[in-house]
Amino acid sequence: MVLHDNEWLERISKIDFAFQPIVNIHTGVCYGYEALLRNYKEAGFESIDSFFNQAYSDKFLHNIDMILRKKAIEKFSMLANEYRVKLFFNLDSRILESGDYEFGNTSKILDLYKLPKDTLCFEISEKYEFVNPREVAKVLKTYRSQGFNIAMDDYGVGFSGFQMLYYTEPEFIKIDRFFIQDIAKDTKKRLFVSNIVNIAHLLGIIVIAEGVETESEYFICRDLGCDLVQGYLIQRPQIEVDSLIPYYEHIHLLNKRDRRKASKDQWLISSEMEYIEPVLQDNDALSVCEKFRQKKENTFFPVVNSNHEPIGIIREQSFKDYTYSKFGRELLTNPSFGKDLSKFVSKFPVADVHIPVEKILEIYSQYANAIEGIIIVENMKYAGFFKCPCIIKNFK
Repeated sequence: MVLHDNEWLERISKIDFAFQPIVNIHTGVCYGYEALLRNYKEAGFESIDSFFNQAYSDKFLHNIDMILRKKAIEKFSMLANEYRVKLFFNLDSRILESGDYEFGNTSKILDLYKLPKDTLCFEISEKYEFVNPREVAKVLKTYRSQGFNIAMDDYGVGFSGFQMLYYTEPEFIKIDRFFIQDIAKDTKKRLFVSNIVNIAHLLGIIVIAEGVETESEYFICRDLGCDLVQGYLIQRPQIEVDSLIPYYEHIHLLNKRDRRKASKDQWLISSEMEYIEPVLQDNDALSVCEKFRQKKENTFFPVVNSNHEPIGIIREQSFKDYTYSKFGRELLTNPSFGKDLSKFVSKFPVADVHIPVEKILEIYSQYANAIEGIIIVENMKYAGFFKCPCIIKNFK
C-alpha cells in the first residue's frame, strides 16, 4: 500500500524521540545523546525498519527524514547542556541514493535553534548494502565540509565493513552490541573489538561501545581502549529530557576500581605531554601559513573544532606547493578555496590520557614511520601532544 503525502504527515506527527546518553568511558562525563525513534506503532508501523522501508518504497524517504531531523533537533535544543554535547542522529543510508535527496536543509534547522554545525553527528548504518560506496563517500564528504560529523553505526555486522571505513573516514565508529554482549566470556569477540579499536585509533577515529549492560562488559571495553560507552549500564533511553544529566557518577566510580597502575600511567603520559597550540578548523589558510612563518620550529599544528575536539593535524608541507608556486598565494586568498582547511588536514592517531601506556605504545609501534607522535585528549578535548620515544624510554 502506498501512503500519500497527507497520510505520511499525519502518521509522522505521532512520532517522538527518546535520547540515550553516550559518555566518556573513563570519567562518566556525557559526550552526546543518540536520538532514538519512538511511537512508531502508534503511527501504524510494526517496527522502525518497516517505517523506513515504507518511506523508501514510497520515494518519500528524504522528506520524512528532514521532518524527523527537525523534531530531534528541536527536542535536543531543550537540553540545558545542548551547546556542550553532540546529537547523534541515525541517517538511513538509502537517503544518499534517494531520488528526492538534496543538500542544505539541515544547516537551516540548526541555525533556527542557534546550534553550531558540529553539534550534529550523522550515524550511517551498515544495515543496507551500498550500491556505490565511492558515491556515498562523496556525499558524506560534503556533509563533513559543512561541519557535520559522521559515525559508522552497527560496525562489524553489516555489508560494507572496512570498505566503507576506507572511503568515508568517519569521526566515530560504534561497535555493534553483538560484539559487546558477553565479551568477558568470549575471546573471539575480544579479539575483534581489540582490532577494531586499534585500527580506529590509528586513523584518528573515536570508538563507541554500544549496548553495554553489565559491569564486566564495561571493564573489558575500557581495557580494550574504547573511548565512549552507551547502553543500559549508563541509562536507558529517556523520552523526558529532564531525566538526562551531564555527568554519570557511577561510571566514574566504576573506573576508579583497581586503578592504581592507571594513575601511574596517567602521570607518566601527562608529564611527557607537550601542549602545542592548535589552530581552529574554521581559520583560513593564509592565517595558518602566517602561523607557520611565526613558529618556524613547528612543522605541524593540531587542528581542533569549536568545541576544542581534535580533528587531525595540519603539516607545513601541505602549504609549500602553494606558497612556492607563482599563483599559489592568490589561490589561498580565494574565498572558495582558502577558507576550507579540510583539504589540508590529515587524520591523526588519538589517545585518551587515561588509557594504559601499553596501548599508546601499541598505537605508536604500528604507525611509527608515518606519524610525529600522538594527540592526547581528556574528556575528548585536545589536551596536548607528545612524541612517543620519550615515553618508551621512561616506560622501560
